[in-house]
Amino acid sequence: RAIVRFREGEIDLLLGGTVAELPYLSIANVRDGFIRFDPVQGLFGLALSGSNPLLEEAEVRRALAMAIDRTAVVSGYSVSRWKIAEQILPQQLNLPHPPTPPDWAALPMERRRELAQDVVARWRLRHNGAPFALSVSLPKGPGMNLLFAALRTQYAQVGIELRRVEKGADLLFIDEVAPYDSVSWYLGRLSCARGVYCDPVAEDMLKDSLSAPTLEERLNLLAQAEPLMMAHGGFIPLAMPVRWSLVRRRLDGFAPSPRAIHPLNRLMQ
Repeated sequence: RAIVRFREGEIDLLLGGTVAELPYLSIANVRDGFIRFDPVQGLFGLALSGSNPLLEEAEVRRALAMAIDRTAVVSGYSVSRWKIAEQILPQQLNLPHPPTPPDWAALPMERRRELAQDVVARWRLRHNGAPFALSVSLPKGPGMNLLFAALRTQYAQVGIELRRVEKGADLLFIDEVAPYDSVSWYLGRLSCARGVYCDPVAEDMLKDSLSAPTLEERLNLLAQAEPLMMAHGGFIPLAMPVRWSLVRRRLDGFAPSPRAIHPLNRLMQ
């Protein structure tokens, strides 16, 4: 309703758009010149809950991450320059070393799917042909319907059955903009305390970093925890978050925000 009201000229500003509502823009025939995207970074992907014994196997978690063609996922939306993500951190930030890529990052998509399919086949063989099935929880909205359809189709190609549920899912969707540029936020958001299936050694390092006497010691602990968390695979990065607004041209003070924050008192110059 808000998008239609904007199209009809009844309102001048709409804030807080996410991937979930993106398809409404084309359905409502909103002109591209009114759509403004924020250059945000953060987490957009699937966190493993750890409640399913199937996810306890490291090779299974690895297969879940490498089986997804992220470029194909984002291409289903009309968002130019939407960046995919294969690792937790979008850039080095204040980490002493570059972000750790997954060990499968250099493999072509076809090979990644072959390896994932092999993992699924061997798991089913060990479990008397039981279905390799997982559940995912996603917000409502046509954009989330597109995401689920893409994930279900891609996982089916390697033998994984994916179903959508409202509660108690094996895979929990995270779509959050980083409130500040620090490795501590990214790693802390994916800790045991936040309900993500985590590496206990990395978790201890995160806790120790909070009481580290110096900034150097704190960053050193985070630098040790980051590759452990990547290797553990408790979070499956997909892309950067998307935040958009609809802005009438008379609001000439509106500016893109890396935090997706737009103070109303700065909308007009």
